[in-house]
Order: sequence, then C-alpha cells, then structure tokens
Amino acid sequence: MTIRVFAAAATVMMLTMPPALAADDTGNSSWDGLWFECEYSGKNAPPRDDCAMLDDDGFMFDGNNVTYMKVINSPEADDCKKKRKGQCFKATQPAITVIPGRNGSAEFTPNSIGLTYLLCTQIFHTSALNGYIEARPDDDRCFWAGEKYFYLRRYEGAITIED
Repeated sequence: MTIRVFAAAATVMMLTMPPALAADDTGNSSWDGLWFECEYSGKNAPPRDDCAMLDDDGFMFDGNNVTYMKVINSPEADDCKKKRKGQCFKATQPAITVIPGRNGSAEFTPNSIGLTYLLCTQIFHTSALNGYIEARPDDDRCFWAGEKYFYLRRYEGAITIED
C-alpha cells in the first residue's frame, strides 16, 4: 500500500511563495490544511506543470492528526495522467468536495514529517520549492512506503467534507 499523501494527491488560488516548513518549534502549524500531490510529478522528478494540476487523493493535517481525503467532484478527464474522469483537478478550482478515509498521526520538524500508519512511522525529508513541497522518503522505509518522492501543494479553496 502506498501512501499517496503526499501525499498523496491541490493548492489553489495560485501560491506566490512556497509555504513555510516550520512556523513554530514543531513545524506542524504550517502543515495544517488539505494537501495534494502534484498530478504531473514523476517518481523522483518535480511536476512539469509547476503543480497546476493536483491528484484527487490528499491528506488533511490538523495539528498532529492526519486524515486521508478523496476528491469526489472533479470534472477533469483528459487533463489527468491516466485520462480518467475525476482522477485529478486544477489547483485553481475554487471549491472541492471530499470524503474522509483512514486516520493516522504526524510528527513534524522544520525539515521533515513523520507519518504513522499501520503501526509504522515513515520519515519524509521536506524542502520548499517553487510554490510546493518536495517530500523524500528516508532510506529506512516502512513496508507501505516506496522510494517515490512526493511533490505536494496545499489546497486553498473551499472544502466540503461529506461522510
């Protein structure tokens, strides 16, 4: 099982500055919100569209709690990697509807995040890039983590959570 947090499918309203990685000693307040993986990033390559298109799988961070979220109202079809309707959405989409999934926890430092799922904590080393975050898995990997780098962007539009 691969955690696609990174996450792991949308920032929106066009970020002009990369988000800070640490607003306080633990770094967690700068992560609060809903984050998605850039749709057009490669396994270990930054997105070729500056993260304008986001994957439909994401994670909501609230302090040290993390919840998997899935976008259910994306109108996109041809612009997604796999050309399937609803698999991605534009970072500028003003509103999204999501459904929650599995919960976990997160630990933050100014340059890393540790995600705990299925009784294993995976450390990701983070770097702010051009309006998004790169998260590289530590060499010591959980069974659910691969070698993929995640390129993430916070979604800034309106969010409706359905149960």
